[in-house]
Parts: sequence; C-alpha cells; structure tokens
Amino acid sequence: MTERFLAIIDADKIHDYVFSPHELRLVRGGSVLQSTLNMEALPSLVIDYAGKRIYAGGGTTLASFAEEEEARSFCAAAEACYAGRTVTATATAAWVELGDREFPEARDRLFGLLERRKNARNAHERPRNSPFTELCSACGAYPTAVRDPEPERARRICQACLRRLSYSDRSTLLPAGRKPAADLTKIGGLSQPAGYIAIVYIDLDRAGAFLREHARTTELYHELSGRMRDSVKGAVHAGLEHAVPTGGNRVAGYEVLLLGGDDAVVALPANRLFAFVEKFQGIYHEAWEDGPHPSFSAGAVLTQAHTPIAAMLRQAEDFLRSAKRMPKTERAGRDSVNDAVDYCISAGTASDDLLGERAEVKQRGNERPRTMKPYTIAEAVALAGGVSGLRQVDAPANKIRSLFDIAYQPLSQADLEYLFVLSRLERGHRLALRKLVEGPEMRQTAWRPVRAGAAEATNLADIAELWEFCR
Repeated sequence: MTERFLAIIDADKIHDYVFSPHELRLVRGGSVLQSTLNMEALPSLVIDYAGKRIYAGGGTTLASFAEEEEARSFCAAAEACYAGRTVTATATAAWVELGDREFPEARDRLFGLLERRKNARNAHERPRNSPFTELCSACGAYPTAVRDPEPERARRICQACLRRLSYSDRSTLLPAGRKPAADLTKIGGLSQPAGYIAIVYIDLDRAGAFLREHARTTELYHELSGRMRDSVKGAVHAGLEHAVPTGGNRVAGYEVLLLGGDDAVVALPANRLFAFVEKFQGIYHEAWEDGPHPSFSAGAVLTQAHTPIAAMLRQAEDFLRSAKRMPKTERAGRDSVNDAVDYCISAGTASDDLLGERAEVKQRGNERPRTMKPYTIAEAVALAGGVSGLRQVDAPANKIRSLFDIAYQPLSQADLEYLFVLSRLERGHRLALRKLVEGPEMRQTAWRPVRAGAAEATNLADIAELWEFCR
C-alpha cells in the first residue's frame, strides 16, 4: 500500500473520564473500556477503511492510508465510535497528506493539527449539567438516567457509569489469569501497617522527543512505539507480581488503574512500593537490551485505602512532575541514575498541597530542604532497605520516630538533637543510623548532598516516615 495520508485519533481528557467515579470497579470499567477501544475497536476500523496501523496504545491510534477519503472516513468513524461506546467521553481525530514530506515532518504537522483541533473542541465545551438536574450517584459528573442494575444499591446513575459497570468485572489490564480485587480496602488489608495503599504513577521521560529522534520512518515508529508500550506493560506486570505475588485464589493483591503507551497508574499495598519500582526498573531496561530508550519517573502517594481515587491521583501527578524535574544525564535510559521517584505519605486530604508545603518549609529554613526527595530509584530502594535494617536490629522506635520533628528544627538545633539521639543508642544501632543519615563520609551531621551536585539536605524525616512501612 502506498502511504499517502497519515491519520490519528486521540482520546480527550482520558484521566477525567477514567477517574471521575468514586468506586474502584467503575474506575476499572472505564479504564478497560478505554483499552478495548484503543487496542481492538479502533484498529479494526483501520482495517475496515483499508488502512495500515502504525501504533495503538495510551488512548492513541496512528495509521496510514492510500486515499484521502479513506483517512477522512476513518477519522469520522473513529470519533463516532469513541463517543458511542463511552457515552460521555470524546476523542479528536486529524489527518494530513504526506506528499513529498518525510515521515517526521508529516508526523509533526499531524500532531500540530491534532492539538489545534483539541483546543478548538475545549473552547466550545458545554456545561455537563444544570441546577435542575439530579447528578449521578456514582461519578457526580453527569445527570442520572437509570437505576443501578444491582438491587442492593438503591441509587440512580448516569448512562456512562452504566456502561462502565458492564466492563468492571474484566481483568484486561491485569496479568493473565488474575482476578481483580473487590475494592481498594482489600489491597490495603495486605499492607503493613494495614489499611494503607500506594498509588503509583509511572511515566517515561521525554518519550515524544525520543520517537522524534529515532523513529524516522513509519516502520521504525511502529517498532519503537510498540516496544515502548510493551516494555512498560511487561515491567508493570512483573513488578506487581514480584511485589505482591498472587495467591491460589488468583485474586490480585493490586490493581492496574491505567495502562497507556508510555505510562501506567497502579495501586498496591503501601509497604511494597519500593519492591515494585525496583523490579519495574530492572524489567523495563532489560526489554531494551541496552539500546537507546527513555528513562522513567514515578510519583507515589501512600495513604489510607478509603481516600478518593481522584484525590490520590492528583497528588501522585504532582510528585511525578517533581521526579521529572530531577537533573538527568545524557545517557537517557541506559543510565539508571536518570530513573527517579518522588513520594509522600498523606493523611488523605484531597486539598493538601504537599509539594507547596515542602517548598514553604525550605524557604523558611534558609533554603535547606527538610527532605532529600526526589530520589533516584537506587537511592530510594537503599533508603527503604536501611530503614528495614534498623527495624531488623531492633532499633528503638521512639528514637527513630523523633527524627521527624528534629528535621524541622533550625539547622544547628537539628544537628544538636540528632547527636543527642545518637548518644542514646546502642553502638550497633548508632552505627546503622549514622550510615543511613550521614552517608559514606560519616561527618556526624544530619546535612549532606544526596548526590554530587545536589544541595545539602537531610533525610531524617524521610527515615522517620518510612519506619512503619519498611519491616
């Protein structure tokens, strides 16, 4: 087939659609529905209109066509399919002629046109409801339309949530043979301490720039984008099964909330966070066999399982952006120091501006951060291992917990109180804590750079807050 036209369909505001409901099963249903559209329905439309699929994943389908009418018809059919299947969600499509252009130039022109069409659509959005409508009891976003089909739930829901329910029992995003957990409290019940989960948002760094640099033809774009999608999926599944092995009942002790082309959102017991990201890192890089590929960043929130999913996701997104701001080397995915994670332990308040609080504390404390976050994956795993080691040698919990308040004292006072804590510890406990706090130099101060070129900070609070989660 002569490739004369490129066409793309991309989901609009995919997070808003997936995470607007309050219940795990409805979030799962929306995510599975999105995945089904992206990986089955839209690629099938490409074939129906005599096209060739270049990429499908993460809410996006890219294809080539021989004739303009085929490209135009595919775009119209894809937008209609998306709206019809989801009821409330939309997707935006665009197409361009290749002409005499090379693939990279045509692709950039196509993405630019897509962005302009999305902006135009957003400018003309209408309100979802009015003061005279009863809102859906499940998502609170759209007017009610039907009774919940489950008799024990005496409520009315919207058509979109009814559609989500029809996909909610599917395990499409989980590893093969696993059954989904009933709700997040089941996952939190596996944690130590019980009742806490980690919401982890993983995203590849500068994935678009990587494809622009290396995917110079449609064939290379197909190969590299597919490999990117499959490497993330494989690493997510391997990491989750390593961190929380599935038992004989086949019910997963975790949940894959979203699985895109270059990102993923998962939920797992809070104390298994670092086991997951460490395994993810290893499997992800192995999939590329030392060839050029993007590094990744992760943002995580450790909080109580009953916290609204949308609130947890917003905070995880904030910490993902923080991790991405950590300086990177020039070796992209081949250098493990580029893989970063930032996280917090939250009380579960949706309005918490946790990064804002961190910045304010730094400003009030002579520009000295009271945390060493964000960490590289190796640094975070080492910190968690060090805290676990303190527990294993029976370091006194009250002394370790006191480090949290010490971290927020004025600089000299913090050092003085840290030295006082050391003086009250047995020799073995003292040496283990000093190695964790002071690093290899062992300078008897709580302040040091976490890595070469970084500002001086302290990890006293980081150690204290992980105490309950590293056993």
